[in-house]
Amino acid sequence: MNGVVVVPMSGEPTKIASVEITPFSPPPTPSATAMGAMSAMVMPTQAVPTEPSPTAAPAEASLDEALAVLRKNVGEHPTLNAVMALALLDGTKGGEAIKKLPEPDQKVLTDLLGAFDAMKAPSAGTTVAVRAAPLVEAAKHWQEEGDLALPRMVLATRVDSFGVFTPVAGTFEQGKRHTVIIYCEVANFNSKKGDDGWFTTKLTQQESLITEDGLLVWRPNPEEVEDRSMNQRHDFYLVKKLTIPETLAAGKYTLRMSVTDKNTNKISVVSMPVELQVK
Repeated sequence: MNGVVVVPMSGEPTKIASVEITPFSPPPTPSATAMGAMSAMVMPTQAVPTEPSPTAAPAEASLDEALAVLRKNVGEHPTLNAVMALALLDGTKGGEAIKKLPEPDQKVLTDLLGAFDAMKAPSAGTTVAVRAAPLVEAAKHWQEEGDLALPRMVLATRVDSFGVFTPVAGTFEQGKRHTVIIYCEVANFNSKKGDDGWFTTKLTQQESLITEDGLLVWRPNPEEVEDRSMNQRHDFYLVKKLTIPETLAAGKYTLRMSVTDKNTNKISVVSMPVELQVK
């Protein structure tokens, strides 16, 4: 390249000596070996994650070991479920463990184990109803063990059968004669099977009409009810005709039904309001 003229801000131009400029040559590319060395010095080494070595699966407990644990739990904290599991697994029907349960649980467990024994291996075509019949029978016995109950009492103008009736409100006009039917359902009653194979249900019903102040205004004689059936009854109802005279004063009353199961001597009472209004 020839000399370069530098023009000062003022004055005459000055000529300077020639300057030689050589073309730029890039530095040589380092070899692969050199690059590897540089990478080793510059780049940090990252640890490669390794999978944990598999641990051996715990050995399954034997039946004897499981029974030992169950017996220990039953001995410390006896429950119906635990004793039942023990009875089904070891085939001892609960043994001494069942005596540690409350009396109602002992009854339930004994009946269940008896039902399981009665459930023989099903034959081809056996229905669910036939298969579960022993369990259903056990449930019936438990129901009879319950308290006598009167789940529903209503007034009706007509009663055809259990649960089939024409209800009427318990509010009447004072000064007129009214005749209605007391319909009362009975639950948890006992039916005893006799030597002849018939089931007998014996009940006593007693009705009362009481004023708001507690004065008794109507109480007929107790009525004995005896029912015999070839099949054990599960539904039962009582009826009684109630006549409200025109002379009964206006006001609020309580109609009460008391039922006694003669087979168990259990008693249950139910009440409903009745009102006479002046029109």
